[in-house]
Amino acid sequence: MSRFLVLLLFVLVTACSGGGGSTAPAASSPTTTSTTTPVTPASCAPEHAPITDPSGSHAVSWTKTICGPSAKGEVFYIGADTLSDSGETFGATRDINRGRVTWEFTNLDYTDIAWPTNDMMFMVFFMGSGDTEVNWHILGNRFGVEGPIETRLVTQRFDGICIPEHIPFCEKKMQDRDNPYIYEGAKRYKWDCFWNTGQESTHSEFGWYPGLKDGVVYCDLYDITTTTTLLNTYYTSTSGTYDKINYFRAGGNTISLWRADDSFAVPMIIENFRFSIMK
Repeated sequence: MSRFLVLLLFVLVTACSGGGGSTAPAASSPTTTSTTTPVTPASCAPEHAPITDPSGSHAVSWTKTICGPSAKGEVFYIGADTLSDSGETFGATRDINRGRVTWEFTNLDYTDIAWPTNDMMFMVFFMGSGDTEVNWHILGNRFGVEGPIETRLVTQRFDGICIPEHIPFCEKKMQDRDNPYIYEGAKRYKWDCFWNTGQESTHSEFGWYPGLKDGVVYCDLYDITTTTTLLNTYYTSTSGTYDKINYFRAGGNTISLWRADDSFAVPMIIENFRFSIMK
């Protein structure tokens, strides 16, 4: 799976191999971008196209754009109280089984990633399904002083559901270890991810077979410094549905979900962020 990869961002709970776990978030509250005031729909991040699956075409029903740029390490947040570009509250019962998120980032250098301790970093964290945690997240790990870097897309469920298997704890992932050894802070990168719990993952490593709608999370990572270059693609199964959003967070201090100590935050600057839900 190599095309040199990168990644990274926020300390991971060590309860499981992909992070997240059922550990309660730490009490620390990072700086977040305000989501309480309606804004005019922004053109800084392209509108998201409908998602098409065997049940039809699903258009955007709710979207939030944050142009930025953020402060170094700032977190962009989506939750039940967030207002869309048109001023519509996300709400506590919105169907979140289909969605897409895109954002660009700069100012993340290889040397920003802590080594040799606390070197597991989140790029983003998405949590749904109410009081019982299910999530997908992107994380990374630096191996050795000069690399390489592992990037990992992970889905987890703690609700007793696991398609095609029913087990109390369900985790699936796609990962690799790629170079370059030095992540260049002067470059610009972009994540483009979507999820659809009614789609087939085609990820046979985790029990998928043709016709099984086990759900999928799919992420592309690009270098967009001068031209748009696909660095890598990741996908894995959601193993079931997402009932409602608890939060989505991206940024250099996502670590504060689990730690009161902000010293492991990274100074990433994010901008041109758009988060959408499809009906």
